[in-house]
Amino acid sequence: MGRREYLRAIHDRYQRGSPAKKGAILDELCHVRGYHRKHAIRLLNGPRPEVRPRPRRSRGPSYGRLAIQALAQVWEAAGYPWSVRLRALLPLWLPWLRKRLTLTAEIERQLRTISPRQIDLVSHSGACADGEFAHSFNLTDIHTPWTETRAVLGKGQTGIVAALEDMRQSLPFRLQGIDSDNGSEFLNAHLVRYCRTQQIQFTRGRPYKKDDNAHIEQKNWTHVRRLIGWDRYDSPAAVGLLNDLYRHELPRMMNLFQPSVKLRRKERIGSRVKRVYDVPQTPLDRLRAGPGIDQAAVAKLLRLRAATDPFVLAHTIEQKLERIAVLANRRDRSDRVTSQMA
Repeated sequence: MGRREYLRAIHDRYQRGSPAKKGAILDELCHVRGYHRKHAIRLLNGPRPEVRPRPRRSRGPSYGRLAIQALAQVWEAAGYPWSVRLRALLPLWLPWLRKRLTLTAEIERQLRTISPRQIDLVSHSGACADGEFAHSFNLTDIHTPWTETRAVLGKGQTGIVAALEDMRQSLPFRLQGIDSDNGSEFLNAHLVRYCRTQQIQFTRGRPYKKDDNAHIEQKNWTHVRRLIGWDRYDSPAAVGLLNDLYRHELPRMMNLFQPSVKLRRKERIGSRVKRVYDVPQTPLDRLRAGPGIDQAAVAKLLRLRAATDPFVLAHTIEQKLERIAVLANRRDRSDRVTSQMA
């Protein structure tokens, strides 16, 4: 008797048996087949095994080699986005991809039909938090989620206020409110006075509840840490190069060409929680679909996107990151202690 025939026969006996007989049948199955008891229970409580396994449908390749090569170029230049975001950004990148590769109608069809599988500070202190070092100041809009970033040296109150004003001037919409964590760089008289002057609502998250600022924590990774890394930057020159990137190429790439997904709701199904997300869109596309937008500002951004080659943009970002990396101070704490004792 084959394995499936034996399991089919014992499955029928198990389903009809009393609790005592079920225990004996489990012992028999584990002894005969060498199964772990938990695995045997799953088999006998599952569907009745088929005598003959159903043949699997053979599925040929859906995408050709050239389509995969073209997709790889977009994926690399876009910063290796996950599949859902990669699929959403392809229509924006295709016009520029045509200038780099010879795309047939079939390759474009494959690319278009490809399917997916399933306000904070970021410190650049490296391994040593002594002295002054650079911080990346992130500002993320909840609705769009448009993001602006500035670098500051230290956590001085006046520097934070100046960086916030610089970002406010760069936003394509009016800054109506901010929500921060409980750091002293945010909870101070300078920032409170600034918000009152500019008629900006100022709230903060609960102490020790980082999930209150989940949106900004995500952008701290995608817009700063993933690109800049964990090295220490503690010079005005490094801050200058960071701000050169933060004011120009990076926001164009992330806000004009990089789609993001937003959580719409959570549904509890038994013990599991199912998360339902909306259609991936770039911050610019979310902005143009929002109410009360500045049409002139959006039109200017759309013209900028139409005239910008994202592949060239990605290459420029990579070059600037290389120049920034040269200014990293990679001395760790032990090096500093040794130099002070010498």
